[in-house]
Amino acid sequence: MMAETDGAMRPPDHACAAILIVMTALRGQAFIEPPHLKPGKNMQMFDVFTYIAHTLRAGERTAVASVLCLAVEIILPYGNVSFASRVRGFLFHICYLFIGGLFFEGYQGVIAALHIRPLFSISLDGILNSPQPVWRAAGIALAFAGAILIGDFLYYWFHRAQHTFGFLWRFHQVHHSIREMNVWNSNMHVSEELLRPLVVTLPMALLIDFHPPFLWSVVGMLILIQGTFEHADTRISFGPLSYVFADNRFHRIHHSIELRHYNRNFAAVVTLWDVLFGTAHFPKKGEWPKVGLDYTEEPNRLMDYLLMPFTVSPPATGAQDPSARSVK
Repeated sequence: MMAETDGAMRPPDHACAAILIVMTALRGQAFIEPPHLKPGKNMQMFDVFTYIAHTLRAGERTAVASVLCLAVEIILPYGNVSFASRVRGFLFHICYLFIGGLFFEGYQGVIAALHIRPLFSISLDGILNSPQPVWRAAGIALAFAGAILIGDFLYYWFHRAQHTFGFLWRFHQVHHSIREMNVWNSNMHVSEELLRPLVVTLPMALLIDFHPPFLWSVVGMLILIQGTFEHADTRISFGPLSYVFADNRFHRIHHSIELRHYNRNFAAVVTLWDVLFGTAHFPKKGEWPKVGLDYTEEPNRLMDYLLMPFTVSPPATGAQDPSARSVK
């Protein structure tokens, strides 16, 4: 969906919108369809109807990913997941969608007003029109692999920063406080949609752009499903593919309360960066640790969820020192 002016398409006006499709999906956010940015326009006043439309579309995508993963979780569960945790997580998801949507619209407006131009713009139109299906598949796979690797690299270091600096950990601890983790009960704090784009989305927007943009929607949806599945309480995993792509067993290690799992498995999509930087821990058969934080309970009410970064103070060394965590 590319904006047209006088019959001519202007791909750069979709640069950051396309990047947002993938990068917001990297951690399970559902805003994976770019707004219709108008070329040559300055920042517009907030449009309530556009915001509602985008949020509802995001909700549709979240519902698709959630239902698919929830079905697997119910059919082949690993542990016992309470109905209360699913309801609580569902309500928090709705709140996350609507507040996260405000941040999404705000960044889109700023990006459109600044007319950000990426350093590289790669068109896949020729490959898509190639008569050779092998060339089409190879070209698309290589393009997306490159973009995802770069995005996941940026996210990896942002995620490590969240576990290193106390200010960032205050917000990220909301996600790690979850003890009954499952498809629906896996929310991050809404502030992450304000912080993450500054470190991940905007740098990506300055680097690279792909066309046609609809391909981002496809890969974004796949990553959204993967990000949802990473929190699933199910015996199903990626099997041998989990050495390449992060799955629920790999990501659960990251949430583990066991000291030997501390500061492990930061990446969102692929395991490559954890392997290269020495933070990978591939779980053995049957390795399914308890998760959560030992210094606080997970939020049970909406206001607890929203205010937790300001009402719960982590231990002085909680974000940096594994000795501040103990196995229970």
